[in-house]
Formats: sequence, structure tokens, C-alpha cells
Amino acid sequence: MRLNCKRYMQRKGRSDIMGIISSGLCIMHCLAFPVFLAATGNSAAWLEHSFHGLDYLFVILALIAIYFSTRNLDRQWLQYAMWSCGLLFSVMVVLHTYGAAFRVVGLFASLLLVVFHLINVFCYRRNKACFR
Repeated sequence: MRLNCKRYMQRKGRSDIMGIISSGLCIMHCLAFPVFLAATGNSAAWLEHSFHGLDYLFVILALIAIYFSTRNLDRQWLQYAMWSCGLLFSVMVVLHTYGAAFRVVGLFASLLLVVFHLINVFCYRRNKACFR
């Protein structure tokens, strides 16, 4: 039986796509924003605190995407991996003001979330055995 990828994207793939996009935007935000602040000097220092609200939006979107992506998964290793990275990402966003190491670990967790969402998409495209 051949799977219809278009139908997958209309139904089950939305949460994976949302997870890929939100994690990707988080990575771009975390990498580009310090460069922007350094380029503008002190004239944009007020932006540093006003854009931290985006970090919490990324956490909420990531956890929603993980929930809907993993609720019908049959492979527990992927469920555990996605939830572990999501929780690690959430904790690192809360602690990122305490040091650069928290930011780096948060970026790594966000990158892993993109990878695991992509694995979930490709797993479904190959065979439906990944799902209940």
C-alpha cells in the first residue's frame, strides 16, 4: 500500500512541520540576535530584554508540536528523544540568562528537535509501521 504524503501533511504532518519551523526560527533568533546587537552597539540594547518573550513562545510551540507529533508514535525511542529534547530546551530557555553554556545547550536541543521531527516525517513517508 502506497502512502499519500500530501494526505500526511494535511493531517499528521502539521505538528512536525510546526515543530521544524518553530525550532528553526528559534535557532535563527538565537544566532542572529546577538550579531544584530553587536552590529548596532548600545542603540538597540533595549531590544535584548524585549525579545525574550519570543523564547517562551518558541517553548510553547515546541511542546505543542512534540505532544501532537508523539501521541500516536509506536517507536518509544523517538518519543523519549523528542520529549527529552523538548524539556531540555525548555529548561535551557529559562536558564539562558545565567551563562553562555545554557544558550549553547538550548541551541543544541533545538537543533535535535528539528532532526527528530524530520525523522518522524520521513519515518511516516517510508512506512506506517512507526505509528499505532
